[in-house]
Amino acid sequence: MDYKGEGQPFISNDYDQETLPPRRPERFSPTILVALGISIVLNLVVVYRILSWSAAVDLDQRCGSYTEQYDSPLLDAIPVRYETVRYNGNLLKENIYRGPPSPEVDAAWDELGANFGTIIIPETGADRYGIDPGMVKRQPSRDGGFAVQAEGFHHLHCLNLLRQATWFNYEYYQELGDGPFSNEEPILRKHVGHCVDILRQQLMCTFDTSIFGQWWVKDHGNLVDFNTDHRCKNFGDYRDWYRERAAASKGSLVKFREGDILLPEIP
Repeated sequence: MDYKGEGQPFISNDYDQETLPPRRPERFSPTILVALGISIVLNLVVVYRILSWSAAVDLDQRCGSYTEQYDSPLLDAIPVRYETVRYNGNLLKENIYRGPPSPEVDAAWDELGANFGTIIIPETGADRYGIDPGMVKRQPSRDGGFAVQAEGFHHLHCLNLLRQATWFNYEYYQELGDGPFSNEEPILRKHVGHCVDILRQQLMCTFDTSIFGQWWVKDHGNLVDFNTDHRCKNFGDYRDWYRERAAASKGSLVKFREGDILLPEIP
């Protein structure tokens, strides 16, 4: 038998190429064209919806919620709005918050909310805020509710206490004997130490990655400019909302109730 050698095609190509009919240009069927058109339209709709959604999303609110471990009644009541605020970092020019101790200075800190008390929130849904069902509640005859405090105002309280306890202010507040200074010195030391450490943790948790520049200053050389711009929450709105509820909660009587938890030591 006569076999063709390796490398030879199994089917001969010896036909005349010019005898083949010309190839017709490929055409899409109407069905394919319709499907392609529908796909383009749907993709345009999806892109439009995404762009519309992005424009409508309140990024301030999403950012404010994302950076909190739990929901908050403050966030539920008032949307977060970030605004640019320039810090007053001048080293020598004092303002009311860092002046020598006086009733006026204390009133300014009070206005910030440094001495706000507790507010009452409904018992239903409080687990969203990180509140344990066994925590302190108001007595049922006063409609119940959990007694809570906003952490931000506690931080202001602590900062104010550190201001009062500095050596050049201590004597003034010790003589007044109000608030934390009504306690014996060992307790006051514990209170101040608590405030130092809670502020340390807060500053580390919300670590500011902004940077300071420096200026050449006549007769002083190069000095840091602490007057920097920051994106800040709408603090005044939250202060006003909380102050109204703190005032309404004054005199609210809490009572140990069935299901409440009694801890063996201070948490």
